[in-house]
Amino acid sequence: MDVQRITGAFGAELRGLDLSQPIGPDLAHALRQALAEHLVLVIPGQSLDVAAQRALTQVFELIRVDQLGQPRLAHKDDGE
Repeated sequence: MDVQRITGAFGAELRGLDLSQPIGPDLAHALRQALAEHLVLVIPGQSLDVAAQRALTQVFELIRVDQLGQPRLAHKDDGE
């Protein structure tokens, strides 16, 4: 996965992904980390059916916002 920052403040474009394929634990962790770090992700070139879209959204289901408004990983596979 190639991560390119979009702006200085937030946002990143992710390349080199085929999210129509099953998302393994390492990729899921990397996606959660990227979202926590960049706040907004753009992932161009994806053609997802309903099952793949559901699988992708489940990757992000347990990201939490702390008291300072910062996203934090809160997923069982990430040690929380």
